[in-house]
Amino acid sequence: MEEFQKKIPFFDLVDTIYNSIVITNGKLDGPDNPKLLYVNKAFERITGYCADEVIGKTPRILQGELTDRKVIQKLKSILERGEFFEGNTVNYKKDGTPYYVQWNISPIKNEHGEVEYYFCVQKDITQSVEYEKLLQETLRKEKELRLKKEKVLQTQEKHVVMGEMIDSIAHQWKQPLGVIRLETDFLGYTWKDNLLNQEELVKFQSKVFHQIDHLTSTLDEFRGFLRKDKKQSSFKASKVINSTLLLVKDEFLRLQIEFEIKLKEDFKIYGFENEFKHVLINIINNARDALNINNIKNGKIEIEIDNNKIKISDNAGGIPEGIINKLFEANFTTKESTNGTGIGLFMSKKIIQKISGEIEVSNIPNGAEFTISFA
Repeated sequence: MEEFQKKIPFFDLVDTIYNSIVITNGKLDGPDNPKLLYVNKAFERITGYCADEVIGKTPRILQGELTDRKVIQKLKSILERGEFFEGNTVNYKKDGTPYYVQWNISPIKNEHGEVEYYFCVQKDITQSVEYEKLLQETLRKEKELRLKKEKVLQTQEKHVVMGEMIDSIAHQWKQPLGVIRLETDFLGYTWKDNLLNQEELVKFQSKVFHQIDHLTSTLDEFRGFLRKDKKQSSFKASKVINSTLLLVKDEFLRLQIEFEIKLKEDFKIYGFENEFKHVLINIINNARDALNINNIKNGKIEIEIDNNKIKISDNAGGIPEGIINKLFEANFTTKESTNGTGIGLFMSKKIIQKISGEIEVSNIPNGAEFTISFA
């Protein structure tokens, strides 16, 4: 050991270390303390100061505007207790260039337990800090871009839904308006021949009022559907399904597509009711399109409510295995020829996940089945 120490003196060894090594006296009080007693070659390389320029001065000559005063106060407090300190802040080189430095300061005590010196290893961490800043900035920009894309998708989804609603309103109202027109024409003919009696008038009024009531109820439902929910609420699965079917049932009757609702065990959902209707309508309309494309006679859509699950199935022949796992991906669509947007099921999944649910799809005999489940 002694031979080794003679062969390689301590300070010669310290001068070969890559990181800056600083030794000060053990005093912290006064404007000139602690005093620098030793700096190695790495200190000179990093700071630009020669050893002769700093020996006898305080390390505070390295501090400046960006130096974190809280870190300095913490450093002093810990060193006054005679404890090890580790921290980082900004120091300044001789030419005024700021750099990030990490300190590891150990108190060196005498036989009486008094601190005589402080031994400090200083590491220039500027590259690491700058890389971290660059990484954080990159992540921030990626997050902004992702949020922007999601906002665009939501806006597109809203426009698609609005268009679908307008189409649905047209289909919903076309038949009742036709009936009203027909009955009105009939009234003109009966008045012409003076054949209208009280009983016929009551029947006529009943038919007209029935159609008007239907138009009014569907209009109220559409208005409520297109109104943005301001806050989440609790609603029964059966209620929201029946309310949704009121929006689409006339068109499905026209297409001779049968609905069947199996209510086994009702349950409540907590979320945005209109957003949930968007999901249901999207799934139901997809089933309608599949039934039409595949020219299925006696088309049927079945909705089952049971045990915190809603299952929506059809007899449209199922989904090709090559695409079934892609249905919930953004911008995926099977409807290029019919102006499909590819965002319906993607946004549906987002809406369901937002209210702590899950949505899955699978093929069943003769068709496909979407399952919306809640814990």
